[in-house]
Amino acid sequence: MSVNEANISELELLRQRIRELEAENAEIPDLRKKLAEIPELRKKLAEVEVKNAELIKQIMEENNRRDAKIEDTNDRVAKLEQLQNDNTPNDNTPNNNSSNFNSGAVYHEKPLDEKEMDNFLLEAHKKIVGADIRRRNKEKKLQAQESLPTHPEEKISQDLTQPCNSTSSEEKICSELDSKCKKGKGVNKLKQELFASELPSQVPIVQNHVTKISETAGPRKSSIDEALQHLAQLCDKAFDAEDGANRANQEEILCWCLYAKDFRTQLNEIIENSDGKFGEKKARSLLYNSITKHLNLLRKQRSQELGLHLPEISRDALRKKTQRAEKIYTLFEEIGLGKIKLIKTYSANSISKLTNGQIREIIEEQIDSPANTFQDISSEKIPEVLQSVSNHVTEISETAGPRKNFPEVNTPSTSQITPAKANDNDLTDLKDEDFCGGERM
Repeated sequence: MSVNEANISELELLRQRIRELEAENAEIPDLRKKLAEIPELRKKLAEVEVKNAELIKQIMEENNRRDAKIEDTNDRVAKLEQLQNDNTPNDNTPNNNSSNFNSGAVYHEKPLDEKEMDNFLLEAHKKIVGADIRRRNKEKKLQAQESLPTHPEEKISQDLTQPCNSTSSEEKICSELDSKCKKGKGVNKLKQELFASELPSQVPIVQNHVTKISETAGPRKSSIDEALQHLAQLCDKAFDAEDGANRANQEEILCWCLYAKDFRTQLNEIIENSDGKFGEKKARSLLYNSITKHLNLLRKQRSQELGLHLPEISRDALRKKTQRAEKIYTLFEEIGLGKIKLIKTYSANSISKLTNGQIREIIEEQIDSPANTFQDISSEKIPEVLQSVSNHVTEISETAGPRKNFPEVNTPSTSQITPAKANDNDLTDLKDEDFCGGERM
C-alpha cells in the first residue's frame, strides 16, 4: 500500500469521526435545554405539593365544620321538638309539625347531602319562628285594643293594618333565613308569601280580623237596602283610596320633574360661572354635597316638628334619585308635563327604569300623533289642567324657595335650559311651590 492510499484512508476515517461528533454536538443543545427545565420542574413540583397540603388542610377543616354543623343542627332539631311539645296544649295542629320534626330527625340520620339537610331544618325553623311572631303580634294587638278605647272607624283601620304588620314581620324573618340558603332563594321567598296564609296559627288571626270588621264596619243588617248601602260605602272608600294613591303618584312624578329641571338649571349656572374651572362631573359633585346637606337639615327639622324619626338621605342615594329624576324629566319635557295627570298605573320608579330607546319611542309616538296632545289647552290654562295634582300638595315656605345660590358660585338670573314650547304643555310659567312641598323628597 502506498503512502497516498494510506493518507486517503485515514482522511476518510477522520471525516467519518467528524460527522459522528457533529451529530453528537447537535443533540447537546436539546440536552442542555432539558437540563435547564429541571429546576423549573422541581419548583412546580414543590408548588403542587404545597397546594396539596393546603387542600388536605382545607378538607380537614371542612370536615370538622361539617361535623360541628351536624351536631348543631341536631341540637336545633331537639330544641324545636321541645318547643313544639310545649305549644301542644294551645293548639292541636302543632302535633303534625311535631311528627314532621321527629321524622326529620330520623331523616337526618340517613347519609344525605348537607344542603338538603340544612334546607329541611331552615324550612322547619321558619315555620316555628313565623308562628311565634304571629302569636306575639296577636297578643300585642289584643292588649292594645283592651287598654285603649277606639272609635269603630279606628277599629277598622287597626284591623286592616295590624295583620299587615304581622305579615311584614314574618316576611322579614323569612327573608333573613332564606338569605342563608343559596339554593332556591327566590323560589322559597315566593312560596312564603303565597302560602303563608295556610299556616295553622294564622287561621285564628284571619277569622278574628273578619269578625271584627263585620262587627264594627258591618253591623247586623235589618234589610237588604241597609246591606247594599253598607257595600256601597265600602266600595266608595276603596275608590277614594285608589284615587288618593293616583294623585300621590302624579304628585311624585311632577315633583321629580321640577326637581330635575331646577337641578339642570343650577348645574349649567355653576359650570358657566366657574370660568372653565368646573366640568359637569365636579359641578354635579358640588350640587350633590350641598343638596344633601340642606336636605338632611330639613328632614331633621321635620323630625323634631312631627315627633318622627326620618332617616338621613345619603349622598349616593341622592345621586341615584337625581339620575332617575332626570330620566323622568327627559320624557315629560318632550311630551309635556300636562301628560302627568293621565298617569294611572306607572310609578315614578317604573318610568325611571325605562330604557332610553323606550323613552325615545314614546316621544316619537307623541310627535307622530298630534291628536293625542292637549291642543285645546293653552299655556295659561295649564295650572287648571293639573289642579287635581296640585290641590293636595303643601306649598313651599318663602325661606325654602327654589332659587338658592351656592356660596361657591354666583348664580345669574338667566337659565341655560331651553324651555319646551307652549303647545307641548310645559309648565315653564309655573313655580315649584305651586306643586311641590319643600318637605317632599
